[in-house]
Amino acid sequence: MNDTPPFIIVNIDDNDMNLLLIEAYLKPTEAKFVNFSSSLDAIEYIRNNPFDMVIVDFQMPHADGIEVTREVKKIDAEIPVIMITASTYQDAVQIQALKAGVNDFIIKPINKAILLNRVRNFIKLRKAIVYLTNQEKFLQDQISQATSDLQKHIVDLQIAQEITHLGSWVWDIAEGTLEWSDETYRIFDLVPQSIPATYETFMQFVHPEDRQNVQSSVDHAIYHKNAYTVRHRIVVAERIKYVHERGHVYYNDKDEPVYMIGTVYDITEVTLAYKALEEKEHETLRILSRTAEYKDEETSNHVKRVSGYAVLIAKYLGLNEQIQNILHFAAPLHDIGKVGTPDHILLKPGRLDDAEMVVMREHALIGASILKDAKSPYLQAGHIIALSHHEKYDGSGYPNKLVGDAIPLYGRIVAVADVFDALTSSRPYKKAWSFDEALQFMQQNSGSHFDPALINIFIQHRDEVYAIYTSHKD
Repeated sequence: MNDTPPFIIVNIDDNDMNLLLIEAYLKPTEAKFVNFSSSLDAIEYIRNNPFDMVIVDFQMPHADGIEVTREVKKIDAEIPVIMITASTYQDAVQIQALKAGVNDFIIKPINKAILLNRVRNFIKLRKAIVYLTNQEKFLQDQISQATSDLQKHIVDLQIAQEITHLGSWVWDIAEGTLEWSDETYRIFDLVPQSIPATYETFMQFVHPEDRQNVQSSVDHAIYHKNAYTVRHRIVVAERIKYVHERGHVYYNDKDEPVYMIGTVYDITEVTLAYKALEEKEHETLRILSRTAEYKDEETSNHVKRVSGYAVLIAKYLGLNEQIQNILHFAAPLHDIGKVGTPDHILLKPGRLDDAEMVVMREHALIGASILKDAKSPYLQAGHIIALSHHEKYDGSGYPNKLVGDAIPLYGRIVAVADVFDALTSSRPYKKAWSFDEALQFMQQNSGSHFDPALINIFIQHRDEVYAIYTSHKD
């Protein structure tokens, strides 16, 4: 009689035929399938029942595959999720899906052999991780018995580690020695057991720029009893690899750290794929940001300066690097709506009359409309900026006459950046203001046109503002 619990795969697709097809393809795995044609029903199930893997279609009503993935990762970040996507969605969807935590993709039409082999690999990985987790808990009280059990499974574990590029290690903190699994040696491009492993040896492999972060993570784990988890680069054979490490510290009866047990996962392929996809998205954003310039009198340097000013404000406002990065690519989209402004108004050499100004101001709504259904965080930010960067802090702006903090922060930041650059730039109908004249204007309109907190940052860091102003001259 086999007491091993079944491996449970939650299979989600709003097309019943696809559910049956996937289950049939994966019959050789002997896994137990729980099928759902409703993603909401599936979410309810995974919140309340054990499961080992999720296979989910991307495009579904109510909650799509990315939303389902987020729910899975809230429950257990280690549970593998395979997403089924159409080739037409591949780049955009994969960027979002990777950020949500998706582990792999299958492109329609589904290839049976590819699906079966990838699922088999993830089953081995899942079983190995579950096994290692259970062993870590067990080791605290029964080291000798746990070691014996590990030996019984060493062959399967080594195979699973090699397939999944997941190595394991044990660090004797007092002695400074490390015991590496064969796969850990391979991750570091070494022949298994070819050299004695030590903490110092390991740190020599860590990329110089990441050593401080790794050391801080180790210190926090040991002295603050936090989980050890860190992503960093290693340099092997003059090339860079990316790894994700996790570990747990064990203490003696005097509460002294004795050893740490952990894993190292080679995430190089996933990381490089993500970077390539992200660069494609950034390239698309750069091309899109030139669309309005193509018709307008503004130059590419205008959007570079606006982007630079916006990121500078965000930095000193204390916003994290991710938000700064979003602003870097989204700020140049502020005037994307000008593609819908008639040329005789947009390119008029003189000042606009009242009727023409009404038409010109419509570009805020046009830009927001262009970007309103975007799923990319960059384009979502662009939608907010396009709609709100002409609002004024006192409520006299357009299109919605928002007041104070009711204006989205992205809009308030880009308002400062855009107006300052407009003042210091030449146009057919005006000369460029001097740097000091423009800065004085910004200060005079703090609290009326602009958010005072943002103007204070702009003034306090005028040297950096000036560096941006001079480095991207038209």
